[in-house]
Amino acid sequence: MRASQTPWILAALALLAGVVAIPTLLDARAPSATTPRTTAIGRGDIERRLSATGVARPTSIVHVGALVSGIVATTTVQAGDHVEAGQVVATIEDSAFRLQLARAEATLRAAGLRSDEARRGLRRQQALLERGFVSEAALDTARAQWQLASEDVAAAQADVATARLNLAHCRIASPISGTVLSREIAAGQSVASAFQVPDLFTIVSRLDRLEVVAMFAESDLAGISAGAAATLTVPAWPERVFAATVTRVLDTPESRQGIVMFPVLLSIANHDGLLRPGMTAYVEIRTVTRRNVLTVPNQALAYARGRDRANGVPADGNRHLYAMRGTDIRPLAVRLGESDDANTEITALDALDAHERILLKDTP
Repeated sequence: MRASQTPWILAALALLAGVVAIPTLLDARAPSATTPRTTAIGRGDIERRLSATGVARPTSIVHVGALVSGIVATTTVQAGDHVEAGQVVATIEDSAFRLQLARAEATLRAAGLRSDEARRGLRRQQALLERGFVSEAALDTARAQWQLASEDVAAAQADVATARLNLAHCRIASPISGTVLSREIAAGQSVASAFQVPDLFTIVSRLDRLEVVAMFAESDLAGISAGAAATLTVPAWPERVFAATVTRVLDTPESRQGIVMFPVLLSIANHDGLLRPGMTAYVEIRTVTRRNVLTVPNQALAYARGRDRANGVPADGNRHLYAMRGTDIRPLAVRLGESDDANTEITALDALDAHERILLKDTP
């Protein structure tokens, strides 16, 4: 070998040695892939939440209709107006009803006159019978005529009351104080109430408090009760969280895709008027809230179940975790409480060494 080639060979060998050494150095610095994940038992809050989608609606809706048929003479309100109980919101042309009342009153007066005449005839027959001038049968006939006349008076009085009521029904009034949600008529339109009462106005009692109807699965009902705190959001105000309260669970289940669902009513204050009837509401109900309790991640329970299954340990209902110190691993008996999506409450546990940590299931 020539001497001039020796430096080049030595340089190549040095470069190769460096390339081999770099991965070795990197491997030495990289953490071991088999290092188990661990955590310490600490304190925290446990909050379990149930979610559902619902619809906002007024607490009370009244459909105002017409009890008589006719032509709408006037309307005094429109959608969005506030009304008071007893306020007239529309009138029906009443000339025909006034004539009916006048006719009924005339009939009543005539029936009264006939009744008075029949009463006088009965008295005359009684006087004649006492003198022996008429028979008992004549008195019975006079008495029957007076009774029939009296019944005619009663019927005429009922006709007058009916005519007055129909005339009063020409003035359509709101039965409650609230807000007009919709108006279905205008002046000049015909209203026919012969077979059913037509809806002319829809009035909601109040909009400063609404209710939300949300459907929850039957498996969630155990954690839902009247008075439970809830929150909701709506697409119109996604950053705003509204506080709500569960008022009751309705006993009217529905089956949706094979799952039995129950409607849950929630009450919500709407003093600023941001919420409107018909809005979609995303509801969360807090069913369990535990503050400042001992907790462990749910992945610790998952690790214990997986290790027991791999070792053939039967699931006998005994709860335990696995604690690790150095390379030593031992089971740690615990008593569990409430749980949420991330953590589980620990109500009692065996003595835990300060240097021991709880093993967690590896995340995929």
